[in-house]
Amino acid sequence: EQLQQQLNKSILAPIYFISGEEIVLIQAASNAIRLAAKKAGFTDRQVFYSDTHFNASSLIGCMNNYGLFADKQLLELHLPPTYSETITQTLTLYAKNPPPNKLLLIIAGKLDRRLQQTTWFKSIDKVGLIISIWPLQALQLLRWVTERFHAMGLKIEKAAIECLIFSTEGNLLATAQTIEKLSLYFDIKNNIITTDMLMQALSDSARFDPFKL
Repeated sequence: EQLQQQLNKSILAPIYFISGEEIVLIQAASNAIRLAAKKAGFTDRQVFYSDTHFNASSLIGCMNNYGLFADKQLLELHLPPTYSETITQTLTLYAKNPPPNKLLLIIAGKLDRRLQQTTWFKSIDKVGLIISIWPLQALQLLRWVTERFHAMGLKIEKAAIECLIFSTEGNLLATAQTIEKLSLYFDIKNNIITTDMLMQALSDSARFDPFKL
């Protein structure tokens, strides 16, 4: 919610740093930033994965050069659980003077307190926006699921939502996939999904093997 408010401003931050373990929420935040960047003219997108085969010079070169197909570039960097010194030095250098024609989106896992005290992280926090993704609490999860159903054009009883949350044990990825399945299962969008209808739709998955499906 706070991120969307910031993205609605006329000027975007030069760096966005997303960290956390909730894949669905990280994807939602990343997509929101990508959409805002595209609207702001950052139509060329370059994606980098900092794995064992990653060459930091390719990222550095892209940071310093103009895009071939657009004046503005969105640079997307996916970080592993552990960061090399080359990466941290590169990010520190970038944060000191972010290019006006670049927007850097960094996606990482959960950060511990020690990493948040490092020089490279503080340099990003000084000029950019840190988005920490935390697990949803009970009321937040209920609201998130409700909004997810509404986004699919579906109406559902509160008791059915609570039943779904219980059956997926708060796993957002499983919950999101189930909601998407329900949007395909129920053809009539005007119907209100009850607990019985929900359980019927969920139990149907046990009646078909891949061959019959």
